Amino acid sequence: MYGLGRVGHLGNSGGLGWVLPGASIDMNFKDGLYYGATASQLAASRASTAYADDLVGNWYQFASTVARITNKGLLCEESRANTIRNNSCQGAVVGTPGTLPTNWQVVAHTITSSIVGVGNENGIDYVDIRLNGNTASIDHINIYFESVAQIASNQGQTCACSSFMKLVSGSMSGVDPTGLQLIIEE
Repeated sequence: MYGLGRVGHLGNSGGLGWVLPGASIDMNFKDGLYYGATASQLAASRASTAYADDLVGNWYQFASTVARITNKGLLCEESRANTIRNNSCQGAVVGTPGTLPTNWQVVAHTITSSIVGVGNENGIDYVDIRLNGNTASIDHINIYFESVAQIASNQGQTCACSSFMKLVSGSMSGVDPTGLQLIIEE
């Protein structure tokens, strides 16, 4: 909850139990309670759309000028840039082998891959990639979300990587759980 007040301004005298005494503006984003202003009066500034999740785990996309408010409250984050050109799985085609999302690549040596599903779950676009074969003869499977040398960076620059992953069928039998990693390569 944010409570803002001006010096010399009386603001709320305590008549509303949830409002910070003396506040000119008080906003409880989680419960949707606003005093002195509304959430629509907030200005947000981002270079592109962004997501925020709710208490159930659904994800919602917000325009670049809209504050990300769900039943969890207001989501404020530091500035960042998504350098993956296709982070929403566009271009994938179901089939054997099917077509991976544009700019993506699977390198799995003795393992075959096929695209078995595409869609949207809880507000997040997805692609189901079936990996099939003998895991005894491999030590890793690489799924690249971007082509080599596409992401420019400077020495000492900090980068982060995140992904939603889910085992939808089969098992991880024979695969070392420490082998599931997100790696950023320049």
